[in-house]
Amino acid sequence: AYTSFHRFRGECEVFTWLASIGKHVYFKYLKRNKLHLDSANLDLVVHTYYMQNADPEEYVHKKYVEKAVRAMVKEIPKKYRDVVLLRIYAELPFSQIALALKISENSAKVIFFRAKKKMMEVLKDEFAM
Repeated sequence: AYTSFHRFRGECEVFTWLASIGKHVYFKYLKRNKLHLDSANLDLVVHTYYMQNADPEEYVHKKYVEKAVRAMVKEIPKKYRDVVLLRIYAELPFSQIALALKISENSAKVIFFRAKKKMMEVLKDEFAM
């Protein structure tokens, strides 16, 4: 980013531009090392569904949920995955996500909420207690 700052056009905030660079570098790293998103840390997604608990049975259940979330993220279409990752991990507002992905702000919101709803439904169906 430092050596390419002269290419920054100012169409979005610097943080959005840097987050976009980070996303592309990360996916390039995964591709080059033949890694998959299941190796990514998705604990934040799991914690939104399931709170930590010290009970060993609960811990095992949490690990199953974590594995299911990783599988779901792997299966989500790219446009959904990008919005979800930028919203959750980069904590970007929808306006910046829209600029980074060259979509409308409303589209970013709709994509995020549809992906989240679908993931929560799958989790509830598979892991209802």
